[in-house]
Amino acid sequence: MQAIDAFRIVAGAEAATTGSLMFGDRPVVDLSARLVEAQFALDDGGYLVLATLDSPYEEELTILCFDADLRERDRVAIGQPYTPGLLEAVQPLGPARLSFRFARPEPWTLDIAPQRRLLGLGTKWLHLR
Repeated sequence: MQAIDAFRIVAGAEAATTGSLMFGDRPVVDLSARLVEAQFALDDGGYLVLATLDSPYEEELTILCFDADLRERDRVAIGQPYTPGLLEAVQPLGPARLSFRFARPEPWTLDIAPQRRLLGLGTKWLHLR
């Protein structure tokens, strides 16, 4: 897993909360986010993107996983209404594992499955604990 700088968010019609995730000039997906906080190229050719609403008062973190053709593999969101959050200490722990702090004192660990299967929180590719 290697940090990259290829994705950005372009504000949508509801500029306060939505936007289009872009890979260069190519639109990839619409989502409720305004800021790409971290992004990584995965060893299998795919990508991992962490994006937020960029609001310290009511934050939501969206984690997206894409394959090499930019098809969305999986998505998971962390956040609650009226709950502040700040994404910190984003650290790859290997080719398919990421650690970060968000909205709780203990760090989160994200594992990316090598193939599609059911893992924690009802997701297919991402396992968050």
